[in-house]
Amino acid sequence: MANFNWVYHNDAGSRYVVGVFHGDNTGHLMVYCNMRIVLIDFNVLQSANYSFFIEDELCEMIITRKPDRFEYDFRVNREVDTPQNREWRARAKSNKIKAWLLVGSFVTVLALVVGWLLYRQYHPKDKLDELLSGPNASETVARVFVEARRPDSLMIRYAFVANTMAFEEKGSQPALALSNGLPLESGDEFAVRYASSQPFVNRIYFDRPTTAQVQRYRDRVVARHLSLNPDITEERARCLVEIAYDLKGLAGLADIYFQDAGPQQNPTHNEQTYKRLVRDEPFRQAVEGRCL
Repeated sequence: MANFNWVYHNDAGSRYVVGVFHGDNTGHLMVYCNMRIVLIDFNVLQSANYSFFIEDELCEMIITRKPDRFEYDFRVNREVDTPQNREWRARAKSNKIKAWLLVGSFVTVLALVVGWLLYRQYHPKDKLDELLSGPNASETVARVFVEARRPDSLMIRYAFVANTMAFEEKGSQPALALSNGLPLESGDEFAVRYASSQPFVNRIYFDRPTTAQVQRYRDRVVARHLSLNPDITEERARCLVEIAYDLKGLAGLADIYFQDAGPQQNPTHNEQTYKRLVRDEPFRQAVEGRCL
């Protein structure tokens, strides 16, 4: 007696064992699913095709007569029009569309990266400046993230949105302070310019913090000044910081932030530049008028 079985898993993940018994001499046939008989036939001595359902799936048992034996095949019929097959075809179509969208997105990103690398290779710096300052350039806000800290440098990335897509760049900055004189922290925001049709051609401007970022700088410098001068009130510290910003902008904030640094540690902003700031006549007059 011939005895074969198959293991079938439906879309819901259920497991079914489908088997067939076929008598060699009598031709009596029995098909079962999980030990439950689903069909019986007698004197099956020639090729035959049987259909039965497992849940909502239309299944087929195909028996093929060969000169010296029978061959058996179990399959799920995906061609016949059934509610389950209609649902399966709709799901397959949706998955195919998603796959093509995913491939398309990957190809687009790859093309942008390759284009940017080629652009950087064949376009000198002056061309980049021209492109980012021309009428076809756009501007938005980039947020900076510190990826790693080294003794003398920070490994960073900045991200921004252009043309409804997100772009990222990586680079490094001095560990002590940016070109604007102040240290960099994750979450800081600055202006970024990019070519409108090629946002991967871009540049971030650390000397152009957003309005919200300037306020973050003020708050950080106030906290720093209080930590170095615990005998003054927060109100007075904030007053001094505001005057420094009004008189010297970000440079004034940097002078207060690095008031305990020596000239060798920070040649631009240090204890000497801080003393010159607070002893300067316009600063002292503003303090007398605003901070009493």
